[in-house]
Amino acid sequence: MSDLLLKDRLHMILSEQNQTPKAFAEKLGISSNYVYKLLSGNKTVISLTIAKLINSKFHYNIEWILNGSGEKLEDDTNLQYIMEKIAQMDYEQLQKVKEFIDKY
Repeated sequence: MSDLLLKDRLHMILSEQNQTPKAFAEKLGISSNYVYKLLSGNKTVISLTIAKLINSKFHYNIEWILNGSGEKLEDDTNLQYIMEKIAQMDYEQLQKVKEFIDKY
């Protein structure tokens, strides 16, 4: 089990996905007030249903979302996650990735 609290894991997801709390809530179809309560630590438990929504939209491991155990990302979605992030990059960022790949 991770030392990260639920609110920390959710902050990490929002940061990695470049989501505002409002946009995150809209994408999941839940209230932004609920998301703010989770992020502030006022709510410390998340339902399996919400964890499954996060998993389906952002590809984070359900067990990691719920209690911090296991890998953060689902193994079979790591490549998909990387491809989605690459698709969001601008030209300069893509050039840096190419330089990195060429180096190794």
